[in-house]
Amino acid sequence: MQVDHSNIVKIHDFVQQPDPRTGLPVGYIVMEYLGGRSLQDIFLGHHDEDGRRAPLPLRLVLAYGLEILDALAYLKAAEEGRALTETRFPTLNERAAQMVQGVIDLATKLEEGQAA
Repeated sequence: MQVDHSNIVKIHDFVQQPDPRTGLPVGYIVMEYLGGRSLQDIFLGHHDEDGRRAPLPLRLVLAYGLEILDALAYLKAAEEGRALTETRFPTLNERAAQMVQGVIDLATKLEEGQAA
C-alpha cells in the first residue's frame, strides 16, 4: 500500500543485513529523513518558568493529537480501499470536528487564564 500524507513518514525500502556479531539477518527500514525534534524531545525539554520540567500545554497536546488522528484516519481509509484524501477529520462528522475545535479553544483560554 502506498500512502502520501504530510504526517506520515515515507518508507523507501525494507532491507536485511547480517548482524556483525551473530551473522543473523536483521531487518531495517529505509525511510525519509525528518529533521527537527522528536515528540519525546519536545516533551522532555518543556520546562516551566522556574526551570522545572513541566507537562506540555494542553492546546499543544491536542494539536499534536489531531494531526496524529488525521494521519490514522487516512491510513484507515487506505486499508478499507476508500479514496485517499488528506483532509481534517475525514471520518468524523462536522459536529464532532466542531466539538474538538471547541476543546482546543477552551484549553487555550484556560492556559491564558481567560476562562471562568
